[in-house]
Amino acid sequence: MGIILSVLGGVLQLAAFAIYNKQILKGLSKPNAATWTLWVFTSTLNCVTYIIMSGDVVKGFLPIASTVACIATFFYALSRGRFSKLNELTPSMFCRQFNDC
Repeated sequence: MGIILSVLGGVLQLAAFAIYNKQILKGLSKPNAATWTLWVFTSTLNCVTYIIMSGDVVKGFLPIASTVACIATFFYALSRGRFSKLNELTPSMFCRQFNDC
């Protein structure tokens, strides 16, 4: 049952990213580069640690699907020049995320 739910969750996640990417293409959404950079990093870290901790790649389908879709969306928006302009709050967003400042 866990495998079915994991795969179903991954499929729903991919569908949500497909809808969001369509909005980016139509110009209805303007993603923030700083936010998406953090999401790519955090999603990748989450995926790797989940698979290591669970020891089951099949159950890791949801974090794998989420990470792949997140990275693909980031590079899609980057290649299309769809990111919004960075503003004065961007450095503080990174500092708060990583608690380095």
